[in-house]
Amino acid sequence: KAGTVRSRPIILTAAAVMVGSVVMYFDPIFQGLAIAMMSGAMASTFLTLLAVPLAYYELFKGSENNGDGDDEKDTGAKGPEGPECASAP
Repeated sequence: KAGTVRSRPIILTAAAVMVGSVVMYFDPIFQGLAIAMMSGAMASTFLTLLAVPLAYYELFKGSENNGDGDDEKDTGAKGPEGPECASAP
């Protein structure tokens, strides 16, 4: 879910770096720097949006927790209505 929420800002940031580097690309002195910045932005975007989520999925696919934030069923904890909760007199 986090990948879908964060994909737009990540892509826009990478695009801003690439568009900003176009000006440097046409200057012979800074052409190498511009190429390095554009390729780095593309590589980091690929890693952030594809490689990291896939690696996380592969590492934690056998985990009991499904990532929905409801850990009660995973830990066996009871809420306030459970038998472990003593009511105050």
